[in-house]
Amino acid sequence: MGIFDRFKKKKEEAALGPFKLENFYDAPIDNPTWEQVQARIEKMLKVSDEHILLSLDSAPHGVSYIQSIRVEGGFDVQIGVGKDDNVTLMSKICTEEELIARFTKYYKTAEVDDIDRFKPMAF
Repeated sequence: MGIFDRFKKKKEEAALGPFKLENFYDAPIDNPTWEQVQARIEKMLKVSDEHILLSLDSAPHGVSYIQSIRVEGGFDVQIGVGKDDNVTLMSKICTEEELIARFTKYYKTAEVDDIDRFKPMAF
């Protein structure tokens, strides 16, 4: 059983868009399929210094992007809340399963559950 099997219902395409998918080691993908997003998540799970970023040009629910990287104790999932030059970076440490569920929901709906559990990043 693959890591995405419990989230799979049918072959899914982006419900919203256009999305942009980026990471450290590959070319960006404009308007990726869910399978392309899954492949990049799987790569991030295997490569310790890999990163994934899934963004929207417009944020219908106030979240312009979701990104993640592996950290001690799990995965740092970060979201950009707001629009244009007024985006707040919020962060939450998640398990692998939470990471997959959050990216799945964002891809399908542009929403992130439990935003109130994310903490603003201090710079």
